Amino acid sequence: MNLRRCEDGCEYLKDLAECAEYPVLKRMAATLGHIFQVPVAYIALLGHGTDIAKRIGSGARYWPFLKELPKAAVLGKPFVVRDSADWSPPGLQPKDLRFIATTPLHAADGLQIGAVIIAAREPRPGFSDRDLEALAAFGELLASKIELRTIACHAMESELSHREAERRFHAIADSAPVPMSYSDANGACVFVNQAWLDFTGRSMGDELGDGWLDPVHPEHRARIRKAFWTAFQARQPFQDKALVRRFDGQYRWVLGQVTPRFREDGSFGGVVGALSDITDAYTAALELRKQKQCSDAMSASLGALYFMLDLEGRIEQMCPQAETLTPPDEFDLRGQFLWNVIPDADPSIRWAVQRSVQSRIPVALDSSGRRWAMMPLTSHEGEVVGLCVSLTDR
Repeated sequence: MNLRRCEDGCEYLKDLAECAEYPVLKRMAATLGHIFQVPVAYIALLGHGTDIAKRIGSGARYWPFLKELPKAAVLGKPFVVRDSADWSPPGLQPKDLRFIATTPLHAADGLQIGAVIIAAREPRPGFSDRDLEALAAFGELLASKIELRTIACHAMESELSHREAERRFHAIADSAPVPMSYSDANGACVFVNQAWLDFTGRSMGDELGDGWLDPVHPEHRARIRKAFWTAFQARQPFQDKALVRRFDGQYRWVLGQVTPRFREDGSFGGVVGALSDITDAYTAALELRKQKQCSDAMSASLGALYFMLDLEGRIEQMCPQAETLTPPDEFDLRGQFLWNVIPDADPSIRWAVQRSVQSRIPVALDSSGRRWAMMPLTSHEGEVVGLCVSLTDR
C-alpha cells in the first residue's frame, strides 16, 4: 500500500491487495459487518482521482449497484439512507437494498483515501445519529491505520531503494582495480572495496570508522589525518602521498585522492577516496634527482657544462652553470635549439648533433674555443631517446 502521485498532482493508493495489510483490512470489514449486523460491509479505496480501485469486505454482489452512490456525498461526510423505499439518492438503483450508510476515509492532510460502506435488505429506521457517529469514528480509526501503514511502506521502500543503490555501488566498486573507500557525512569510513582489502590484507571491520589510517606509516599518520579533516570540513577535494603498509608488511608510497560527494538535493553525503601505488614512479623520480645532483656536482668540479637534448637538438635539461650563458631572465633555455643559445656557435654544432643521433655513436669536435662531446642516450630496447652534450674549455 503506497501513496502515489499522478500527473495532475493528486495522490492515490495502489496495489493494496498485494500488501501485508490486506488480511487486516478484510478482518476489520468483517468486524464492521458483525457490529452493525449487516450482510454488506466493505472498504472502498480510491485510485486515480475519485475512481474506486479496490473493495475489501462482504456483499460483493451488491457492489455494482452501490458503485452508483454519489461520490460527493460518500467522500464528503457520513451519509445514511434508512429506507430506500422512502428516499434514495438520484440515479441510485439499490435493487433490494433498503438500508445504506457510508463514512469517508480521509488522511490527516485531507487526502481522500476512500469510504466505508454498510448496507442491508431490511430498512433501519432506528439507525440513529449516534450510530452514524460510531460509523464515522470507525472510519477515522481505519483512515489513520491506512495512513500510518502508507508512511511505513514509503519509508520501507526508501530504505530498500537506498540499500539497492548501496549494493550496486559496492558491486561496481568491488570490480574496480583501484583501492576505493567511502565515508558518510560524519567522516567515518563505512565501506572499502575488495582492491583496498587486497592491498592492506585487512578485514572490512578493520578499515571502518577511522581504522583506514592504521596502515599509514606512523611518521605520516598525523599529517594525513589533519589534511583529510581539513579538506573534509571545507568540503574540498585533496590529494597527498604517504607510506602505507601493504599486506606483506612492506611500506609502499601511495597517492591518496579524496573527492566530496553530494546528494541530489545538494546536501553533503561524505567523501569517496582512491589509492594509487606510486612506489615505482616515486623511486624512479628520486633516482633521477640523485643522478642529476651527481651530474651537476661533477660538472662543477670539472669546469664543464652539459645539456640533455631531444632528438631534434632542443634543450630538455642542463646543469646550473649553463644558465649563465644568457643574461638573467632573458628567456628560458629549455625548449631552445642548442646552437641558437650558445654564443659564437658555428653550424658544425648542428651537424654534430644530427650525426650523433643518426649514427648512434659519440661525436667530438672543437669549436669556438671549446671541446664538444655528443653522447647518444638509448633505451633498454636500444632506441636513441636523446643526446647528452658536454662543453669544456680547450
